[in-house]
Order: sequence, then structure tokens, then C-alpha cells
Amino acid sequence: MPQVQYLDIPNIGTALGKIGGGFLDEVTNKYQQSQEQDAIQNMLSQLDPEASEEDVIKSVFGAPGIGMQSKQTLAGQLSQAKKNVQNRKSEAFKAEKEEEKMNMEREKLNLKREEMGQKRFEEYNKKVEPLNAAMDRVNQMRKIRAEGRLGFGIGAKKMLRGKAAENAAEYEQLGKSLISFATNIPIRNRLEFETLAEKLYDPSLSDADAFGILNAMERIIQGVNRQVNVDYGAVPPGEGEKQRPSLDSFRRTQ
Repeated sequence: MPQVQYLDIPNIGTALGKIGGGFLDEVTNKYQQSQEQDAIQNMLSQLDPEASEEDVIKSVFGAPGIGMQSKQTLAGQLSQAKKNVQNRKSEAFKAEKEEEKMNMEREKLNLKREEMGQKRFEEYNKKVEPLNAAMDRVNQMRKIRAEGRLGFGIGAKKMLRGKAAENAAEYEQLGKSLISFATNIPIRNRLEFETLAEKLYDPSLSDADAFGILNAMERIIQGVNRQVNVDYGAVPPGEGEKQRPSLDSFRRTQ
């Protein structure tokens, strides 16, 4: 009589582990991540938009249902986001102040005409007006950036919709138009100006890179403008002059 061979049948947990190669762990991890997402959304919905960084950290690390690693990541993201918003507000304020300053300068044009005489004033205005127009564009780009819809990463432009797409198109057009003002920049500054302008009109640049380039271009334009005013006696030599950082300090890190 043949012997009966009994098969070693594994239990369900062992079987799934062998067949699925961590199947249960994967499902469990996804379920935990889903629960974390709900807990994170709940915590964010209760967070005061004007909360200090200290309060943000307390809210994150005191929230139930979120793992420590996720809390650390989230705290870093929120801290950086808060800094980005503060920086954009600062740049928007800066743009408004610059516009006020330029409007005051335009109001003084009639006085300058009287001081210089018509012919010399026309020569002066021919040189300074394109610089003012370039500065206007820099301020417009700074204000668009301050709205916080750009800096989305290379390749994402085609996915933009609504106001973000509108901002990206306007920002890019303003940036390209700045290149046309390079002929009004002295040769010693022209290459730097063109290099910055070509980088600037890319709306996918991070806010930090874009604001750094905008500030560098502003310094170039204001430096040339100041020199024109000195040459035509509109301001005393050295008035408001500041040392301008080199181009290398504003290059985008790779």
C-alpha cells in the first residue's frame, strides 16, 4: 500500500509574503500614508496663515497621526514656504517704492529742462528715458514674481492654466523686451546686462534666482542712469553711488 505524502501547506500570511514579495507591507504602508495625508490636511486647515515659525513647528510636531519623518519633512517645507512668501512681499514692496521714486523723477523733468536748456535736455532725455523704461519692466517683472505663481520648474509651462499661464506669458515677454534695451547700456556693462536678461525671462526659474537677477539688472540700470545724470549735471558726482557686486555673485548655481 503506497504511503500518503502530506503537503506542507503554508498559512495565508506566509503564502502572501512569498508570492507577493512584501505585498502586505506595501498595502499597509499605503494605508498609513493615506491616514497621514488626512492628518496633515486636518492640521494645515487649522493652521493660522499668519502663525510664527515657532507656532508652525509646534503645530506640526504636536499633530496626531503623523510619523516623525513626515513631521520633519513637513516642518522644513512650511518653514521654506513661509520664507518664500515673506521674500515675495518684500520684493513687491520694493517695486512699489521704486515706482514712486521714478514718478517723482518724472515730475522733476520740467525743472531739469529749464536748468539744461531745451537742446541739452533733449539729449539728456534721449539717453535717460530708455533706462527708465527698462526699469519699469524690471519692476513689472518683480511684481509678477511676487504673486507667487511662477518658479514651477522646467517643463511645466505647458501645464499651466488661468492666471498662472497669463503671468508666465507676460513675464516672459517683459524679459525678452529687456534685451532690446542693451544698446542703451555702455559697452563695459552690456555683456553682463545681456547675460542676465537672457536668463531672466525664463518663468521656470526659482524665485530666489529670478529676484537675484532682477536686483542685479536694477543695479546696472541705476548705475548707468546715475552716470547720465552726473554727465548732464542733474545730480552731483557720487550722489547715491554704491558699489555693485560682480556678475558671478548672481550666477545661477548648477
